[in-house]
Amino acid sequence: MRKSCSVLISTVLMALPLLAKAEPPKQPPRWVNADDVRVRSGPSAEKDVIGRMSRGTELILKAPPYGDFCLIEGEGYYGYVACRFLSEQKILRPAAGVNGVDAAQRWVNGNGVVLRAAPNRDAEVLQRMSLNRAVKLSNEQAGNGYCEVMTADGIKGFTACQYLSNKQVVLSHIRGDRYDNQPAHADYNPEKMFWLNPSWLALEQYVAYLKERNPDLPPEGPWPRNEALEKMKAHLALGIQGAKPEPMKDWDTLKKKAQKATKDDTVELQSAIGISGGLHDTISAEGGADRVRNLVLALEFPTIQPSLFQTEAELAPPASTANISGRFGIIHRYVVTPRPVKKPNPDEGSSAGYYDMLAYSTVLVKPVQQHLLFRRGQIQSQASYVKQKEVLWRDVDEPMCQGWIAGFGMGDADPAIWRYFDSEADKQGGKQAQKESRARLPADSLLRFYTPSALPQQMAVVSETRVPMDRKKTGFVQGIQLTYDLNGDGIPDLAMWEGMGKGPGHLDGMSPNDDRWYRLFMVNIAGKWKILTADQFGYGCGC
Repeated sequence: MRKSCSVLISTVLMALPLLAKAEPPKQPPRWVNADDVRVRSGPSAEKDVIGRMSRGTELILKAPPYGDFCLIEGEGYYGYVACRFLSEQKILRPAAGVNGVDAAQRWVNGNGVVLRAAPNRDAEVLQRMSLNRAVKLSNEQAGNGYCEVMTADGIKGFTACQYLSNKQVVLSHIRGDRYDNQPAHADYNPEKMFWLNPSWLALEQYVAYLKERNPDLPPEGPWPRNEALEKMKAHLALGIQGAKPEPMKDWDTLKKKAQKATKDDTVELQSAIGISGGLHDTISAEGGADRVRNLVLALEFPTIQPSLFQTEAELAPPASTANISGRFGIIHRYVVTPRPVKKPNPDEGSSAGYYDMLAYSTVLVKPVQQHLLFRRGQIQSQASYVKQKEVLWRDVDEPMCQGWIAGFGMGDADPAIWRYFDSEADKQGGKQAQKESRARLPADSLLRFYTPSALPQQMAVVSETRVPMDRKKTGFVQGIQLTYDLNGDGIPDLAMWEGMGKGPGHLDGMSPNDDRWYRLFMVNIAGKWKILTADQFGYGCGC
């Protein structure tokens, strides 16, 4: 398996001179044609939201569309948006009383601006409003410097008039985006950007600004103390709340979409059920689109009524700390690990880090419950702050394929699947791979998930059903469905569908064996099945 990775890397390196001669792709401008458009880390509705853009925002298109998503750069972001929200024609940013926009329209020009029940500082807090949130002005002289407004979701309240503007804040001007080597906008102010929209990305922007303005700063650190940067780091250390994540996909709605899905629609279906590989890639695999559509249509889950979970804010799949922070409404903060000062070694390479930080960790300010569900219904629970660490300095080169893993991301695998790794040269390959996997997750585990409070019991009632599948139509020969009643009321709260068939394999091609390699997890939210997450067996290395 490791040799295959080396072959692939060698092939890529040999191709680099040819790639260097290729013409750079055109990067035409585009304009956002809707409000609150999400920017994602990858070309999928399941990827993390890294930002939001407003109507009239100008971007550049970095590459041809990937299914329904377009890679863009602009407003300080480099990520993916749904292509349907991009226009080739220039769209003006809205302003109150201009081009048909209501004269009472206002936009919030700060972040976390408080909406109160009365026009005074001691009144009940109704909600906190994000930057560029649209509201309607009802009374701009409500007293004590407060204006009466109504939000788009119909909530009436009072907020300080100084935080309302007749037009949106143009973040790209403050961030200083530069296209075609154009000079920075006159309003370029990355420090202001941070305080308008505190985030790690905004802090990175400010660090880049410092490096550009101070070319004499030592590349290996430590830098002279910067008061503004220290205040930013301290603010993140106090904590911010993550953005509310994308709603879970409703299974009945997805099935209706599959009934009349075109080939382009199946990209969304593939993303929703989190499946990929040689038979189910809707773009590159022959018949992949049909198999994904047929699979969605073939899967049936039991009829349910409301039970344990009433809203999507009551559980979360494995995700980033910021994602869980947004789902549960819990503040998360950043904990910085200082970078130890050492003498530069001219023989050592070192990539740039941020200021004097070796790493940073994101951590919730109060714990949630982390649960590990086992196939036969056992549940192991423990308190967790969902701490995640990001190393910023790489002072030691990592060996090839460091971090090589195989197996499922969230649970243990059927023992038979590991025979794929055995070969004449290494009869113990499968056993070693399984051992490394079980060092991460115990035997017979299926799913790790989170809830803000404890579950009613630590043993679920399990029901199992096996259904034969049409390999030609769906890519699987059998489906195993398990349902879990977490509170003992006779109504399933979680369900897993596990598919058996020929898996995607590694670089050498499809697996020759029929294995249980794909899992789709569902959750009962107020009597409706929603997609919680998906998991599939990994055959390769992470190089």
